[in-house]
Amino acid sequence: MLAARERQRLAVSVLSRQLDFDSLADFLVQQELAQYFCAHIESLELSKVFPASFRQKLQWQCEAQVQQREALTAALTVLHREFTSAGLEFLLLKGLHLAEQYWGSVENRFTWDLDMMIEPQHLDEAVHVLQQTGYRSTHASALQPRFVRRFSHAMEFKQASIAVDLHWVFRPRPGHLVDYPAIWRRRDSWDYHGHRYSVLAAEDALLMLLLGIAEDVERAEPNYRKLWDIYLMLRSNAVADWNGFFERTQQQGVGRLVVALLAFTCHALACADEFPELQQALARWSKGLYCSAAELDLVLARPAKHPANRLWIARLQPVSTAYYLAWWTVTAPMRYLVWRL
Repeated sequence: MLAARERQRLAVSVLSRQLDFDSLADFLVQQELAQYFCAHIESLELSKVFPASFRQKLQWQCEAQVQQREALTAALTVLHREFTSAGLEFLLLKGLHLAEQYWGSVENRFTWDLDMMIEPQHLDEAVHVLQQTGYRSTHASALQPRFVRRFSHAMEFKQASIAVDLHWVFRPRPGHLVDYPAIWRRRDSWDYHGHRYSVLAAEDALLMLLLGIAEDVERAEPNYRKLWDIYLMLRSNAVADWNGFFERTQQQGVGRLVVALLAFTCHALACADEFPELQQALARWSKGLYCSAAELDLVLARPAKHPANRLWIARLQPVSTAYYLAWWTVTAPMRYLVWRL
């Protein structure tokens, strides 16, 4: 539906009432796509043909996002000042930058928190800056800091309505050898509200998103806003050389996972035909992987927490399936404690 940019086709579907408006509204709100959809139909001059009840269901999320975006922008300005004063640099992940770069505007993407990455050797200093700025960790104090760092990829801090996820890696998994020093060397910059922020280069941003999707798929809970992040990056031709990208991710132990999740994204959004160069590269690199259309249908259709999806992700890891499942089982209680206490 969102990918169908043909105005006439969309208008006919709406006017003929071929859509289940209640279900569509619930889906858009649940998947945090309400403001993007509203902006999309507004740009096509079709908003008034949708029922008023449908638009009202989306409106509360859109209005809440206006306030939250203003609060996030103000918080980001303060954090930029405090980190700069402390001589620390952070990479701004996802969120506002992703929205402006690929979604057309910071107003179009649901963003509820700030994600920042710090170099591991500066983690203690970054935690101190956040605490001095009034942020408090949401993890139990007894677990910090060594326990959290061992079993997680980020620490969450909160102040009023603002949450900050402080990352030091994308996702810790056995056999993953992501070259983080190279990621820092390749960093890009983004100007926003009078400040210049360091952000991930496009290929690194895509890798981070795909590794996040892997965790959602592993739980059999795919998030369509995150899939839409990837779709919009593909539309922007963020990756110029797919074979080179797959070669580099293969060397870092995440190549099989990246190939399968790109195939999954295109399948879930029925958009494969839009990206012929990607499909050619996927055909070359997906040999022997579990990403046929039939397999992806099963992955997409399984209910939340279904163990078969965890098995699917396990088979795509650079370590043996048995090793990965053993690692997941042993570390699950610790990872639960990190994010639940």
